Amino acid sequence: MVFRKFVFLALLGLLGAVLAWMIFISREQGRSQVDGPVEASRTLSSTPTRVLDPQDLLIVESAVRFVPGDAAPGNPGLAAGHTVVILNRGSVTYRNLLLSFAFQGTGGEDVDRKILPVEDRELPPGETITLDLKTTEISPGASRCQVRILYAEIGTAAPAPPKG
Repeated sequence: MVFRKFVFLALLGLLGAVLAWMIFISREQGRSQVDGPVEASRTLSSTPTRVLDPQDLLIVESAVRFVPGDAAPGNPGLAAGHTVVILNRGSVTYRNLLLSFAFQGTGGEDVDRKILPVEDRELPPGETITLDLKTTEISPGASRCQVRILYAEIGTAAPAPPKG
């Protein structure tokens, strides 16, 4: 009976020693991580945010005029002049739009697609802009065009109205 009690107390002491050793090691590792090198961070200047398919921007009017293009001989490509009117229904200014022009044939099948950037134009809240653009080298057979805004970059917020 005394032998069992001795073995039990020895195992309990060994378990306590292992537990104390694990706690001691974990605290030492925690201190070494705190005393380690300090990570430096830097502040970057703010940049515009890009919005994919902005819901604030509405294409109010889109007109297309097809004309014979300046394609290579034997390739009767077309060119198109576009007048696109865009309304900003949001509360922020947009700039640097990217427009997609999807050309369809008489049966509604996709014939060609062109993507044009509109840079250096701002669209303040509540205002419209009229864009006169030109696409070239359009596949023959195009009879209509659908315009879509792929993305726009957000500029600064509109100034708050004066209180008075």
